[in-house]
Amino acid sequence: MYAKVENNVVVRYPYSVADLWRDNPQTSFPLNMSDEALAEWGMVVVASAEQPSYDPLTQVLEEGDPAQLDGVWTQQWNVRTATPEEQAQATQARITEFEQALDAHLDTTAQAKRYNDRFTCALRAGYAGPFQAEGAAFAVWMDQCNAQAYALMQSVLDGTAPAPDTVEAFIATLPPMVWPE
Repeated sequence: MYAKVENNVVVRYPYSVADLWRDNPQTSFPLNMSDEALAEWGMVVVASAEQPSYDPLTQVLEEGDPAQLDGVWTQQWNVRTATPEEQAQATQARITEFEQALDAHLDTTAQAKRYNDRFTCALRAGYAGPFQAEGAAFAVWMDQCNAQAYALMQSVLDGTAPAPDTVEAFIATLPPMVWPE
Protein backbone atom coordinates (compact mmCIF):
# COMPACT_ATOMS: atom_id res chain seq x y z
CA MET A 1 0.00 0.00 0.00
CA TYR A 2 1.25 3.45 -0.88
CA ALA A 3 0.25 7.04 -0.29
CA LYS A 4 1.20 10.18 -2.19
CA VAL A 5 2.77 12.63 0.25
CA GLU A 6 3.82 16.25 -0.29
CA ASN A 7 5.48 18.28 2.48
CA ASN A 8 4.74 15.49 4.96
CA VAL A 9 0.99 15.67 4.22
CA VAL A 10 -0.98 12.87 2.56
CA VAL A 11 -2.46 14.25 -0.64
CA ARG A 12 -3.81 10.99 -2.04
CA TYR A 13 -4.45 7.60 -0.52
CA PRO A 14 -4.41 4.93 -1.64
CA TYR A 15 -1.92 5.68 -4.37
CA SER A 16 -0.47 3.12 -6.77
CA VAL A 17 2.31 2.87 -9.34
CA ALA A 18 -0.43 3.00 -12.01
CA ASP A 19 -1.58 6.31 -10.48
CA LEU A 20 1.99 7.59 -10.65
CA TRP A 21 2.21 6.66 -14.34
CA ARG A 22 -1.17 8.26 -15.06
CA ASP A 23 -0.17 11.46 -13.24
CA ASN A 24 3.10 11.66 -15.20
CA PRO A 25 2.25 10.65 -18.79
CA GLN A 26 5.37 12.23 -20.26
CA THR A 27 7.71 10.26 -17.99
CA SER A 28 9.16 6.86 -18.74
CA PHE A 29 9.35 4.70 -15.61
CA PRO A 30 11.02 1.33 -15.23
CA LEU A 31 8.60 -1.54 -14.74
CA ASN A 32 9.91 -2.47 -11.30
CA MET A 33 10.69 0.53 -9.13
CA SER A 34 12.11 0.18 -5.65
CA ASP A 35 10.40 1.84 -2.70
CA GLU A 36 13.33 4.27 -2.59
CA ALA A 37 12.77 5.23 -6.24
CA LEU A 38 9.05 5.65 -5.62
CA ALA A 39 9.82 7.88 -2.62
CA GLU A 40 11.58 10.29 -5.01
CA TRP A 41 8.13 10.77 -6.58
CA GLY A 42 6.42 11.35 -3.23
CA MET A 43 5.17 7.80 -2.80
CA VAL A 44 5.53 6.29 0.65
CA VAL A 45 4.92 2.77 1.82
CA VAL A 46 1.98 2.50 4.21
CA ALA A 47 2.24 -0.14 6.91
CA SER A 48 -0.98 -2.00 7.57
CA ALA A 49 -2.61 -1.66 10.97
CA GLU A 50 -5.02 -4.04 12.65
CA GLN A 51 -8.65 -2.99 12.43
CA PRO A 52 -10.17 -2.04 15.79
CA SER A 53 -13.11 -4.01 17.09
CA TYR A 54 -16.51 -2.48 16.48
CA ASP A 55 -20.18 -3.45 16.31
CA PRO A 56 -21.07 -3.65 12.60
CA LEU A 57 -24.77 -3.23 13.40
CA THR A 58 -24.35 0.13 15.13
CA GLN A 59 -20.96 1.40 13.99
CA VAL A 60 -19.08 1.92 10.74
CA LEU A 61 -15.39 1.24 10.29
CA GLU A 62 -13.70 3.60 7.85
CA GLU A 63 -10.14 3.80 6.73
CA GLY A 64 -8.60 7.21 7.27
CA ASP A 65 -5.50 8.78 5.80
CA PRO A 66 -2.25 7.22 6.97
CA ALA A 67 -0.36 8.95 9.75
CA GLN A 68 3.31 8.93 10.51
CA LEU A 69 3.95 6.96 13.71
CA ASP A 70 7.55 6.68 14.89
CA GLY A 71 8.71 7.58 11.39
CA VAL A 72 6.54 4.96 9.66
CA TRP A 73 3.51 5.87 7.58
CA THR A 74 0.78 3.69 9.07
CA GLN A 75 -2.77 2.88 8.07
CA GLN A 76 -5.41 4.52 10.28
CA TRP A 77 -8.92 3.33 11.14
CA ASN A 78 -11.86 5.37 12.39
CA VAL A 79 -14.99 4.00 14.04
CA ARG A 80 -18.10 6.14 13.95
CA THR A 81 -21.71 5.68 14.92
CA ALA A 82 -23.76 4.41 12.00
CA THR A 83 -26.60 6.55 10.74
CA PRO A 84 -30.10 5.12 11.20
CA GLU A 85 -30.11 4.19 7.50
CA GLU A 86 -26.74 2.41 7.80
CA GLN A 87 -27.95 0.58 10.91
CA ALA A 88 -31.07 -0.59 9.08
CA GLN A 89 -28.97 -1.77 6.12
CA ALA A 90 -26.52 -3.59 8.38
CA THR A 91 -29.33 -5.26 10.30
CA GLN A 92 -31.03 -6.34 7.07
CA ALA A 93 -27.70 -7.69 5.77
CA ARG A 94 -27.28 -9.70 8.97
CA ILE A 95 -30.85 -11.03 8.65
CA THR A 96 -30.15 -12.08 5.05
CA GLU A 97 -26.97 -13.81 6.23
CA PHE A 98 -28.98 -15.66 8.90
CA GLU A 99 -31.66 -16.68 6.38
CA GLN A 100 -29.00 -18.15 4.10
CA ALA A 101 -27.36 -19.92 7.03
CA LEU A 102 -30.72 -21.35 8.12
CA ASP A 103 -31.39 -22.73 4.63
CA ALA A 104 -27.87 -24.20 4.48
CA HIS A 105 -28.30 -25.76 7.94
CA LEU A 106 -31.59 -27.38 6.93
CA ASP A 107 -30.10 -28.64 3.66
CA THR A 108 -26.98 -30.00 5.36
CA THR A 109 -29.08 -31.82 7.94
CA ALA A 110 -31.20 -33.44 5.20
CA GLN A 111 -28.10 -34.29 3.18
CA ALA A 112 -26.65 -36.12 6.20
CA LYS A 113 -29.41 -38.69 5.57
CA ARG A 114 -28.67 -38.70 1.81
CA TYR A 115 -31.57 -36.48 0.72
CA ASN A 116 -30.80 -33.87 -1.93
CA ASP A 117 -31.99 -30.99 0.24
CA ARG A 118 -34.62 -29.90 2.79
CA PHE A 119 -37.39 -30.05 0.20
CA THR A 120 -36.83 -33.65 -0.90
CA CYS A 121 -36.55 -34.75 2.71
CA ALA A 122 -39.76 -33.02 3.87
CA LEU A 123 -41.57 -34.22 0.76
CA ARG A 124 -41.23 -37.82 1.95
CA ALA A 125 -43.67 -37.07 4.82
CA GLY A 126 -46.54 -37.08 2.35
CA TYR A 127 -45.94 -40.54 0.93
CA ALA A 128 -46.41 -43.90 2.59
CA GLY A 129 -43.21 -45.85 2.48
CA PRO A 130 -39.92 -46.49 4.21
CA PHE A 131 -38.92 -42.79 4.32
CA GLN A 132 -42.22 -41.32 5.52
CA ALA A 133 -41.27 -41.26 9.23
CA GLU A 134 -37.96 -39.52 8.47
CA GLY A 135 -39.72 -37.02 6.22
CA ALA A 136 -42.38 -36.29 8.84
CA ALA A 137 -39.84 -35.87 11.65
CA PHE A 138 -37.72 -33.63 9.46
CA ALA A 139 -40.70 -31.52 8.35
CA VAL A 140 -41.78 -30.92 11.96
CA TRP A 141 -38.20 -30.04 12.96
CA MET A 142 -37.78 -27.75 9.93
CA ASP A 143 -40.98 -25.89 10.88
CA GLN A 144 -39.74 -25.52 14.46
CA CYS A 145 -36.41 -24.15 13.21
CA ASN A 146 -38.12 -21.75 10.81
CA ALA A 147 -40.57 -20.51 13.44
CA GLN A 148 -37.84 -20.00 16.04
CA ALA A 149 -35.38 -18.42 13.60
CA TYR A 150 -37.91 -16.04 12.07
CA ALA A 151 -39.18 -15.01 15.50
CA LEU A 152 -35.60 -14.19 16.51
CA MET A 153 -34.99 -12.30 13.26
CA GLN A 154 -38.18 -10.28 13.77
CA SER A 155 -37.13 -9.44 17.33
CA VAL A 156 -33.79 -8.23 15.98
CA LEU A 157 -35.55 -6.09 13.36
CA ASP A 158 -37.91 -4.72 16.03
CA GLY A 159 -34.94 -3.89 18.24
CA THR A 160 -36.23 -6.05 21.11
CA ALA A 161 -33.41 -8.61 20.90
CA PRO A 162 -29.75 -8.34 19.96
CA ALA A 163 -28.57 -10.15 16.85
CA PRO A 164 -26.34 -13.12 17.55
CA ASP A 165 -22.70 -12.21 16.99
CA THR A 166 -22.04 -14.94 14.45
CA VAL A 167 -23.86 -17.29 12.11
CA GLU A 168 -22.66 -20.16 14.29
CA ALA A 169 -24.22 -18.54 17.36
CA PHE A 170 -27.46 -18.10 15.42
CA ILE A 171 -27.53 -21.76 14.33
CA ALA A 172 -26.75 -22.82 17.92
CA THR A 173 -30.08 -21.29 19.02
CA LEU A 174 -31.99 -23.81 16.90
CA PRO A 175 -33.29 -27.14 18.24
CA PRO A 176 -31.36 -30.29 17.30
CA MET A 177 -32.79 -32.69 14.74
CA VAL A 178 -33.80 -36.04 16.23
CA TRP A 179 -34.26 -38.67 13.55
CA PRO A 180 -36.71 -41.54 14.16
CA GLU A 181 -35.21 -44.95 14.95
